[in-house]
Amino acid sequence: MTTVFVLLLCCLAPGPAGTARPLPESVARLRRQLAAAPPDTTRVLLLSQLAYELTQTDPLATIAYGKQALQLAQRLRYRRGEGWALVRLGSGFREAGNYPAALQVGLRGLHAAEALHDPELLGRALNALGYLYWEQHNSRPALGYFFRAKAVAEKAGTPSCSPA
Repeated sequence: MTTVFVLLLCCLAPGPAGTARPLPESVARLRRQLAAAPPDTTRVLLLSQLAYELTQTDPLATIAYGKQALQLAQRLRYRRGEGWALVRLGSGFREAGNYPAALQVGLRGLHAAEALHDPELLGRALNALGYLYWEQHNSRPALGYFFRAKAVAEKAGTPSCSPA
């Protein structure tokens, strides 16, 4: 029993200091671009893309970048950027396990996408909501959102199966 505990502890323990996994090149590139970007619509989209790139590996960073993107988009009155920020922020909350916040923000993103008539944003918003319900083992609304995302993607000719 002690041996099992020690092996389990070794497997779960963090590695030695300084052995952090290197960032993917896409994240490093986006951070370099972000450092040079003025506070404009391009910066909003960079923040949103960076949030997307970190969704699976660092949901708290996704939330932080999503909030920054949302605040800047609102200050600039950049509705499309606001929609993207909401979708990314909702995905961050989902990955962090805050499902109520993910649903609230995700629905705001969906409404923004519908108001803009932006098929790419609409597909991503629907897909993100599908994943949210799927992770909660609520397959009926999940499938509803996934099928709506698929229909939007087919109509617009864009991919529909990548995570939001």
